[in-house]
Amino acid sequence: MARITSPGYPGTSLCEAVELTSKIFEKNRQNPTDREAAVKDMGYSGMTGTSTKILSDLSHYGLIEKAGKGGVRVTDTAVRILLPHDKAEKQDALLLAAHTPTLFRNIREQWPDGYISENSLRAYLMRQGFASAAVNPVIKSYQKTYELLRQEGVSESNGASSEKDEKSATEGQTDSPAKAPHIQREALEGMAAKTAAGDLGSAPRREGVALMTGERVVFVEETSPLQYLKLVASGDLDPSLLEALEDYVKRQKKRLGVVTPTATQTSNDK
Repeated sequence: MARITSPGYPGTSLCEAVELTSKIFEKNRQNPTDREAAVKDMGYSGMTGTSTKILSDLSHYGLIEKAGKGGVRVTDTAVRILLPHDKAEKQDALLLAAHTPTLFRNIREQWPDGYISENSLRAYLMRQGFASAAVNPVIKSYQKTYELLRQEGVSESNGASSEKDEKSATEGQTDSPAKAPHIQREALEGMAAKTAAGDLGSAPRREGVALMTGERVVFVEETSPLQYLKLVASGDLDPSLLEALEDYVKRQKKRLGVVTPTATQTSNDK
């Protein structure tokens, strides 16, 4: 008899997934890290069937994405949940994460008002080809995920005003970690570019990034009340971190069209 293979789904609730992602973020921020290192940061002994599934679950929610060969990194969506500027930003990010899994998004489309009995959900999953052993974990994950949204004050009405934007942002997405997070990253980078160009109009000033345990501000440069740079660090600065900072500065200079004088030009000027 052929074995029934269930469609992809997150067996971990969004609440648990956020907590596990925070452990990766605490150790690595958004820097790429090896998959085995990531599962160890979450508290697992190494790559096992359980820890591999956990990584897959975090990808389903768009909380981590692929980075290089065999690596992962925490996404912008996860950062907006872990370190939100305000409650609204966290709510929007939670709603996006909850609807990123294809299965959860399909369930939402079937029952847009959110009212669905456990028996109806069970029947739906069986019709979608889920094995009997997978049905209960899916139901538990789905129910806990939307319980988190209720606890955080997130409802379908919170996202109603931007439902078209959300739909276009998730159009054609799969649960592959290489897709949905990139769309989110591009949107945030576009917002950052507008901020640098002064295109955000009269948007209220943020109060700054909240420091996590062990972090410290090592550099601040302010050119105006609404334009400043703040560098946050944790632990000792080493050559790899300085190289990453230099690379970031080079990329920003290239984006802004800043020309760095060569050693020859500097000598001639003198």
